[in-house]
Order: sequence, then C-alpha cells, then structure tokens
Amino acid sequence: MAKQRRPKYKKDARVGLFVSCTTNLFRPSLIKAAVHLLEKAGYEVEAPSIQSCCGLVSLRSNELDDARDLAKEVISQFGHYDFVAVLSPFCAKVFERAYMPLLSEQSEELAKITAKFTRKCFEVSDLLLAAPDFAQNLGGFAGKVAFLDVSDAPNLFGSQVASRALLGRWSRFPLSISPRSARLR
Repeated sequence: MAKQRRPKYKKDARVGLFVSCTTNLFRPSLIKAAVHLLEKAGYEVEAPSIQSCCGLVSLRSNELDDARDLAKEVISQFGHYDFVAVLSPFCAKVFERAYMPLLSEQSEELAKITAKFTRKCFEVSDLLLAAPDFAQNLGGFAGKVAFLDVSDAPNLFGSQVASRALLGRWSRFPLSISPRSARLR
C-alpha cells in the first residue's frame, strides 16, 4: 500500500474548505465545525458559498466531459489557496486520483496546474493532524465525539486513517471525548 500523503503545517496558511454535495445537503453543521477546528489549528479558513461538485457522480456515470468541466471549475475556485480542506474522503480521492488522468492530456499547462492543485488537497483530519499541539488548543471542549467509520476494509478509494489517528491523539489529553465506532454493513 502506498504511503499516506501528509501536509506540512504552515501557520496562518490560507485554507479553502471544499464542502461536498452530501455534506451541504444532509450535514451542514459539519461545515461550521470544520471551520472552527481548522481555525483553532491556526489556519485562515474560507468556505466559498458557491462551490462545484467534485465530479464523482459524473465519473461513476462515465460522463467524462462533465467530470472534466467540474474538475476545471473546482481548480479555478480553489487553486489560489495554500491548502484545500475536504470534508468528504471521496471528494478528496477524486481530486487526488481522478483529476490528473482527466485533465493532463488536454494541455501541458493544465497538467501543471492540476498537479499543483492535487498536491495541496487534504481531508480536514489530515490538516488537523499536521497542526502541532492542536489537541491542546481545543481547551474548554466538553462533549462527546461520534466517529462513524463506514468500513474496516478498504472502500472505493482505500481506507483512510487520519481521523482515527486524530481521535487517538485527543485521547492522550484531558478532554471529555468518547470516541465510538459504528459500522454500516
């Protein structure tokens, strides 16, 4: 299995929060929570109010022209940030694994722009893990954290471990966090 890519922390880095279609529709509270946590980690965060789809549905439907158009739009919307924080692991993997094959043959310049974009896209939990002393900066947090792990086997794009590592780091500090894992079968 390939080594997991990790971001290098930059205090006050400008982060664009990419909100997935499903998060926006079904769990909009996660947007506010992600902004709060990323800011606590020392990032400057913007969540643009108008965002494109990552293109996963178009890819799975083999509508490659539509997927290319969406990829170009996302890169245009988020290309100027230091990092792109992605709430959905599926969208993060679309950026990482699908955008280069979709766009690299269109032009050498577009290939360079796409490569630069994909290198700065990470799941929110990866950016939080990169922040030194992040767990200690949460001070005053009291509550429970529910962690939904949809599979203990690799999924469509492979298993992700950043969120588990982040929860493990929190458990070493005096916070009132009770991680639990639920499995969908």
